[in-house]
Amino acid sequence: MNNITANDLNIFNFISTDFSDTSIHSANSAWRSYTIQEADHSVNITRDLISKKFHKSDNYFNGIHKEYCSDDGSNWTPTNNINNCF
Repeated sequence: MNNITANDLNIFNFISTDFSDTSIHSANSAWRSYTIQEADHSVNITRDLISKKFHKSDNYFNGIHKEYCSDDGSNWTPTNNINNCF
C-alpha cells in the first residue's frame, strides 16, 4: 500500500488564505476577510475582490457596533448598512 504524503495533497491547496491575495479563480463572487482583536473591541474587515471595495465592522465589548465603507481599505466612511459598501 502506498502512503500519501503532504506533497500529494498540495494539489488541493491552491486557494491562498492570504488577505492580500486578489485571485478570484474565475468566480463571480470572491471575498477576503480577517478579524483582529483590539483592547476593547474586535475589528472585522471584508474585501470584495470583484468590486474592489471594503467593509469594516467595529464590535466593542460594551455592545457598541460601528460599520464603515472604503474604496481603498485606508479611508473609511461611516455607514449603517453593509449593502452601502458593495
